[in-house]
Amino acid sequence: MENLEQMEEPLTQPAVQAEPAVQEEPAVPLGSRLVIRGTISLFPSPDDPGEFDQRAYYEAQDILLRITAEEIRTEGRAKRYPVREAARKARAWLGSGLHAVFEEEDAGILRALLLGDRSCLSEDLSDLYEAAGIRHVLTVSGLHVSLAAGAFSLLFGTLAVNRSVFGSAVKRT
Repeated sequence: MENLEQMEEPLTQPAVQAEPAVQEEPAVPLGSRLVIRGTISLFPSPDDPGEFDQRAYYEAQDILLRITAEEIRTEGRAKRYPVREAARKARAWLGSGLHAVFEEEDAGILRALLLGDRSCLSEDLSDLYEAAGIRHVLTVSGLHVSLAAGAFSLLFGTLAVNRSVFGSAVKRT
């Protein structure tokens, strides 16, 4: 069993922070079973007026408990998901290509629109989309772009085959 991480402080923010630089391989393979040993507790209520209320914030998201992890390790062999793994690698490759070609903010927007990945959007830009009520458009657009690309590929691929098959049978005058 491999010890992956030691955590001393309770989690008050997401444990995983996205970075523009895409790792080649994730630290924990897709399909791994994790064993987490630690202490489960409620989120604290604010001590002072005006202080951020973690308990209310997380309860609004239906998250009632937190764990202070003392040990995180993998157990057994990872279940294989070859199609998902290939999709993850393709998405990572395309995302890193966008970051290589475009400036950071533009790459983040394109990554959200084309790949449905909002993790590289700046917080300010994400807040602007949220305030306008169109943040969901970024992820939904990624799905639609993928579906449209697949449909065009299928359509134009079929037309190209038909032209090559039937093109030689038509005489030009």
